[in-house]
Amino acid sequence: YYTNKGVNLSDDINQKATLAFDNQEINYLQYFQLIQKSIEIRIKQIQLQAKYNSILIDRNYTIN
Repeated sequence: YYTNKGVNLSDDINQKATLAFDNQEINYLQYFQLIQKSIEIRIKQIQLQAKYNSILIDRNYTIN
């Protein structure tokens, strides 16, 4: 989820929040809440990728 759809969702939230803010459809608090959610999705994706990489490194070290 986080490697494909999560990144797309994060980008989509970011773009739509910026557009809504620029068009004065949302206030700055709502804008920052949406940006925060977008960043949280990205952070989760990076954490999961780091965990996956760590598992692969441990696995390869154990095998060799």
